[in-house]
Amino acid sequence: MVIFRVALEKDAQTITEIRQKAWNTTYRGIYPDEIIDQYNFDRYYPKDLMQIKNPQLKVYLIEDGKEAVGYFIYGKNLLGTYKDFEICLKSLYILPKYQRQGIGTQAFTMLKTYCKENHINKFYNECNVENRNALAFYHKMGGKIGMKDDEHESQGENTCWIEYDEAN
Repeated sequence: MVIFRVALEKDAQTITEIRQKAWNTTYRGIYPDEIIDQYNFDRYYPKDLMQIKNPQLKVYLIEDGKEAVGYFIYGKNLLGTYKDFEICLKSLYILPKYQRQGIGTQAFTMLKTYCKENHINKFYNECNVENRNALAFYHKMGGKIGMKDDEHESQGENTCWIEYDEAN
């Protein structure tokens, strides 16, 4: 049975490792191979630890038994991107063998419940425009592409913002 539990500081390494595993399959062919092959653990680990410690973010480790199978981060829109949106889905990574089993839908249910309980009508997330599987999932969850920045030479830099309006 899959559970979502609040991530602890000791989980930062696990979260960094999950990202690395997910990137290896999700972004292969989108980002240059050297970025994936030379994943910089020392760069991402401190960022993951900071996110766990940040009281304005909700960070969950997703586990199947004792095995970590993904993580999920949302919270206050700290980047200033999309100023009209108070909440941002920052990360939703699920290891490939656990995808298409309803785990992502569970994460969205949690996020939508949080928004309703806090009278927040809309939220957003960022996604690489080449990540077709993620875009299809976000569309299924009710998202619509807002802004697009997809004219970069490197397809790894092409981004779009997905908007969710919970008032409807």
